[in-house]
Amino acid sequence: MFTQLCLVCLVQTPAPLATSSAAAPGEESGRVEALRQRIHSMRMDLLLGGEKVRQAETDARRFYQEKIELVQKRQDALAAELTEAHAGYQISLDHALQAKSEDQRRSALAEAREQHRGVATLESEQADLATRQQQLERLVHAVDARARDRDRLATKVESEPDMGSPLAMPLGDIGLAPEVEMLSPSSPLDDEGLVSDLLARDPVGARRLLYTTDPKGYWTLFPLQPPASALQKVLQLPPPDLPGQR
Repeated sequence: MFTQLCLVCLVQTPAPLATSSAAAPGEESGRVEALRQRIHSMRMDLLLGGEKVRQAETDARRFYQEKIELVQKRQDALAAELTEAHAGYQISLDHALQAKSEDQRRSALAEAREQHRGVATLESEQADLATRQQQLERLVHAVDARARDRDRLATKVESEPDMGSPLAMPLGDIGLAPEVEMLSPSSPLDDEGLVSDLLARDPVGARRLLYTTDPKGYWTLFPLQPPASALQKVLQLPPPDLPGQR
């Protein structure tokens, strides 16, 4: 009886569908694509510095920009103070020149001298602020340059035809390795284009400049060539044979 029930169950139970074997290629392709995308994302994060680096640079740029705005506000206020100080200084000079008595002239000169010191102090502060603003702007440009370099490198990697494989990234580009810079010639005379341009603009002045810059290289580039007439006067007779050479 038990055997018959088992047979009935086997007959009535449908066979499992062969879906696992059919779905296996699609799942495998999906896993490969996901892995490819993950490696690609990791590679781009490595090239672009990652989110933390980008956030740090954004914060640094904002910090420098806020400092620049503070400097500019102080420069605006300082310009107004300087205008007022210059006007007062000119008035004191006029009073000193137009004073009738010795005491008035002495008082006006003392006031003008004090005002002149104030103007000099404000002008010194103005120069310091201009220098500080230039330094801050250079820092902002440096931060922007780092971002541009990473974008350029990322574009280079993305546009390479041999970059189809996520693992085919040249190791030399990791970490923004600096490019090899071409060393400039050690002497200006090594630059033929520069020498030609100088000679075309001012032949005499160019030779004088090149000689004072590199005397040894100058005579190598422009060797002495005495005129034939001078040589004929000096060597009227054939030169004697050297000892042991006849």
